[in-house]
Amino acid sequence: MTALDDLRSQRFYYGARAGLKTGDFGTIVPLTSAGAAAPASIGSYGIVPSDALGSGLANYSTTYVNGTVTVRAKALTITANSGSKTYGDTVVFAGTEFTVVGLEAGDSVDSVTMNSAGAGAAAAIGTYSIVPGTALGTGLGDYSIIYVEGTLTVTKAAIDWHVTSSPAGSADGRSVTFTAVVNDPDATGTVTFMDGAVVLGTATLRNGVAVYTTSALTVGDHYITAGYDGDANFYCSTTPAYVHTVSPAPIALWWLIALIATVFLVFFGPFLPLILLRRRRRKQEAEG
Repeated sequence: MTALDDLRSQRFYYGARAGLKTGDFGTIVPLTSAGAAAPASIGSYGIVPSDALGSGLANYSTTYVNGTVTVRAKALTITANSGSKTYGDTVVFAGTEFTVVGLEAGDSVDSVTMNSAGAGAAAAIGTYSIVPGTALGTGLGDYSIIYVEGTLTVTKAAIDWHVTSSPAGSADGRSVTFTAVVNDPDATGTVTFMDGAVVLGTATLRNGVAVYTTSALTVGDHYITAGYDGDANFYCSTTPAYVHTVSPAPIALWWLIALIATVFLVFFGPFLPLILLRRRRRKQEAEG
């Protein structure tokens, strides 16, 4: 009797029965194979028949011929998990960002290498493939591994910035320079300086700094903000209000002298000839 070749996923059964006479027959032939159990590794294993049962078999000298069971690699799918990050951040893969389908009990996937062009801080806004490969674990030699890519999405970043002035406070009619400073020098675009709801002017953001100078502020407190239009990698944003105080302009010395002289003439001018006349008479009397 010859055991028919089979795969591990099918039942064993006996096949060719050569030499039986009419009325004699075989009913059951137990078959065994080291490749029959689930843990059997990839390869070929003998199917061993023995101890045939049936009618009239005692009258035969039975020869058993082995068959073959072939254990093929099982498909195992490893999929990289998708994720996202903010522009300017760096992604470091731990090797555990994956899901597995098709793993048998007792086997394991412990780590998988991950690579993505979007992982670096300089990666622009957009989507990038996360490419898995080189799985490490237990029993993985018995699998045909299929790697499925994930997606890494890079989103715009928010900027952190503020406004300062030089000088910190100014006098009426004097120029003051407002500086908007961004925490990321990669930010580009236009900055609009506002005095409350009034547009003061615009400036170009270069190396994280935008500068605007004006001498048109009136006396009083001014609540200065800077509005950023945003660019391909950064969201638009407005700074908190910066309070700049403009004081009355100081009076120059010559203006003060002229003011005193004017006041003197206004109040004492009409009496000046009389005063001079009295002084002259007193002088004459003293000499006479």
